[in-house]
Amino acid sequence: MSVKQTIKAIETKYNGYHFRSRTEARWAVFFDVLGLEWDYEVEGYDLGKFGWYLPDFRIYNMATRNKFGEVHIEIKGKKPTMAEMQKCEYLASATAGTTYMFIGTPKLFFDSIDIDNESRCISFFGIEIINYDESMLQCAKCGSYFMGFWCGGVPACPKCYRNNEEARDTEGGRKSIIHPDYNKKITKAVNASSSARF
Repeated sequence: MSVKQTIKAIETKYNGYHFRSRTEARWAVFFDVLGLEWDYEVEGYDLGKFGWYLPDFRIYNMATRNKFGEVHIEIKGKKPTMAEMQKCEYLASATAGTTYMFIGTPKLFFDSIDIDNESRCISFFGIEIINYDESMLQCAKCGSYFMGFWCGGVPACPKCYRNNEEARDTEGGRKSIIHPDYNKKITKAVNASSSARF
């Protein structure tokens, strides 16, 4: 007879907040280094048949496909259950916003290819589910951070709407719409989050 034990996450204090897990605190460090404005567990929602839901982060200055809605980010240490994914989907639909589910700690893009590994993004835009990897990118034109697909096409900044056609007309292809300091900034944020001592 085997006994299944539940391992409790380590609660962590950072920047005046009391996080329920160290993974959440590492994402807060990541957001801070990038200059993203955020609040932690700022507002809960009654999702009816899905129950109560308190998203981990609300991000205030991130460009999204839905420019009028809120941006919420839910952090998970492991692959989410179907019920957890449904809550995120419903929240995005109910708030006319965008909800991202980040799985694991911040990693550089080349570390997140394996979808069964820990660094993955699942995105919910209204009722549409984007269920594959995205990367946090920075626009060369406006400087906004946004979630985009680095592989399989030219990412477009949802804030200034630089699109694939514009990117193809410039020398350098898809890299032309990504901020020239993007790699340095993301690497710095990932390194800061992984080396943070709380």
